[in-house]
Amino acid sequence: MRSRKNRSNISMNRGFTLVELCFVMIMAGLMLVLITQLYTTYIQSRLLVETREKQEDISISLSLYLSTRGAYPCPADPTLPINDPQAGVANCGLPSVNSARDINNDGALNDPILIGAVPFRTIREGIEQDICYDGVTGNVATCGTPGAVNPGEGSIDAIGIEKITDAWGRRMTYAVTQGLTAAATYRATDGGITVQTEPIGGGAARNLTTPPDSAHYVLVSHGNDGVGGRNPNGQEAETCTSGSVQDENCNNNNTFVSALRRLGASNLYFDDVVFFSSYSMSELWRNSSEDTIFNVNTGNVGIGVTNPTARLHVRGDIKADSVRSNLICEDADNETSCFPPDLLSGQNPCMKCPLVGCVTANGPIPDSDPLSNPITHRYGMKGIKNGHAICEEFVAPKASQMLGKSCPAGQFMTGVVFKANLNTVDPVCVPAP
Repeated sequence: MRSRKNRSNISMNRGFTLVELCFVMIMAGLMLVLITQLYTTYIQSRLLVETREKQEDISISLSLYLSTRGAYPCPADPTLPINDPQAGVANCGLPSVNSARDINNDGALNDPILIGAVPFRTIREGIEQDICYDGVTGNVATCGTPGAVNPGEGSIDAIGIEKITDAWGRRMTYAVTQGLTAAATYRATDGGITVQTEPIGGGAARNLTTPPDSAHYVLVSHGNDGVGGRNPNGQEAETCTSGSVQDENCNNNNTFVSALRRLGASNLYFDDVVFFSSYSMSELWRNSSEDTIFNVNTGNVGIGVTNPTARLHVRGDIKADSVRSNLICEDADNETSCFPPDLLSGQNPCMKCPLVGCVTANGPIPDSDPLSNPITHRYGMKGIKNGHAICEEFVAPKASQMLGKSCPAGQFMTGVVFKANLNTVDPVCVPAP
């Protein structure tokens, strides 16, 4: 009995079998993999949010610079180390690339785009102001007094290089339309950078601005792989290669891609974070003085028509106290059917009969033929065509031809009409008011 009891105790105190231990280790490994994946996803998500927040902060600073200076800053040299005095200083002499859009309507795609680093030092200096405002009322206040706010405070340079580097510690790329970097040439509609999606369904990419190829500037974080990005020392993290969608953001041309995040091993790999700015409808009007505004649209404007074919295309009536124009045309696309308004007034020889010394936009007009009888015949205007009077010889009426002629009762005479074919003169009558 004692021996049987000891065997029972030994059986009750035995450990895990090898199979059970393997099962526990497999389950623990699977849970560790899942937890690691979740943690990695969380970290990447946090880094993406941090980078987007930095891009939004830079965008606010660029907007402040624009409102203060009337233009955007040029990019900084991306190859300079951060401890270089010129690092973060705008350099408008950087190599440029041509836009895909004819911004200035000269018929050529030669409007430049500058690509470099965020010019944080230039932005700081550009938005610093000596004027402060009351944080509650918005009125001008003395800087340094309680409640006074300086719009230039909190600029990106005040925080340091970490503000213009992404969450992976690399500098962000800044590309800007060169014409928007000078107040004299800044026009809100003149962006020239192409921002598009990745090829959709194996087809063409979709342009993300309206009109196409019109972004003002682009900010690019080159993601966790860093392809095309530079570290704070100005060194390229990973060389830009061809083959994947995101390579469009580092090949120094006029096109940038903002695509869905894909991390698989294919030519659709994309981990960049892209921020861009283009004009809005509220920017179509600008002030040239305190009481004068002008439209900055470089194309045609339509009122009542969706596809205007002229600088101002109106479908309907225009009411005005006066109209001033250099030409009056039947067809806006054909200036040969136009004539200057001064033809209807003044001493223009092209509006006198007989025609003598008339020169139109299409060339000189032959003088009228001599009258067959200068005593009894005259020239009269019967119309206007191709910018000059149409003259016709007729027998001059005589006052005696009006004798005995009058208007019917209830009407009064406003003029006379000479009927050359009948050689008669009749009154022009209208009903009495």
